[in-house]
Amino acid sequence: MTEQTMKATLRTIISDVTEINDYENDEKFNERLGVDSMMIIEIAVRIEKAFNITVPEHYLPRLTNLDETHLAINELVYQLK
Repeated sequence: MTEQTMKATLRTIISDVTEINDYENDEKFNERLGVDSMMIIEIAVRIEKAFNITVPEHYLPRLTNLDETHLAINELVYQLK
């Protein structure tokens, strides 16, 4: 999976959960998108299904914007290889 494909998949997941499509990669989820802790868990579950990984609980605070989420998930995906 390419970096672009991974980021596009993450953007789709986040947009599906928040129902907001227009946001910058570095915009904070809780400020611009109104994401709360339950939505972060839903995003994490969808990420787990999409990438066939487990997102450890200690990774959840890292899911703050698209760029940071991409970095965290990238670590998990490539850690498995």
